[in-house]
Amino acid sequence: MKQIDSFKRHYEEEISMLQKDDDKIDDETNELYDDVIEDHLKDFKNNLLTSIPQLKNSPLEWEWASELYFNDFVTVIASKDGEKKNRKMLALILKLLIGDDKIRQPIFIHAYWWKNANEVLAQLQLAQMSPIIIKNIEIQGNAIVRGSLEKYLVKEVTKLMLQRICGNFEVAENAHLIDKWQHDVTKVLSLVNKITRAKNLPDLQLLRIINDLVATKTIPLESIREIVQLGLSSDEQEVLSEKFINTVFDKLDKLEQNEKNIIPKRSFIMRCLALIPIESDVLL
Repeated sequence: MKQIDSFKRHYEEEISMLQKDDDKIDDETNELYDDVIEDHLKDFKNNLLTSIPQLKNSPLEWEWASELYFNDFVTVIASKDGEKKNRKMLALILKLLIGDDKIRQPIFIHAYWWKNANEVLAQLQLAQMSPIIIKNIEIQGNAIVRGSLEKYLVKEVTKLMLQRICGNFEVAENAHLIDKWQHDVTKVLSLVNKITRAKNLPDLQLLRIINDLVATKTIPLESIREIVQLGLSSDEQEVLSEKFINTVFDKLDKLEQNEKNIIPKRSFIMRCLALIPIESDVLL
């Protein structure tokens, strides 16, 4: 592993050079196209094998050996930095993200990890926030993530957080649960910020809006629940329906009109503007 890892800096420098070519960048993700990365990886692998001749004749490309290598790789990562991670879940996440065929390619595993370690670990932390999410992924795998583990995790964790705020938080002795909820939401938003393909999901935008409203501590929880339910029932691609926006403003207008209560209204307006595509006529 250390022999391959010694080429990390060289790999990152080559990727950095490729990123300077706008024709190789996907406008939607602002990342290199997948085929560009794969083509580069083939060249990188050949160069690495030339530099480390003993790897050419090693059994790493054999199925039984590559599986052992992958297991060792995950074990090392799971125990790194003295932090205990769910090794089984980490292995499953990597397999879903990389694919069973590429899992058998040690050089590809290293290259993928060098580039995506922060995102993978963020997804692992999201998955560990709910045992039911882990169980569903373990049982159904690709069938449940539908080709995008990142989006599945973010949607499920977001749904979980929104359902929690709709729980019985009004009982006096459970008031601290709201603070705990906000703490967990902050953690979720921080983790999702590391996941490029899931940053702008509609579900996540709804969670940000609800978190802002809860943070005011002046909007009744019953009103929060109504807004959550309305948001969850909106079209999957349209959180900001006219009814949703009008309902939020209606709740905000009922607050005492002072400087403190103007802040959540401003925040909501900014969230709305951020969700409107730059090419939309609404901004004109």
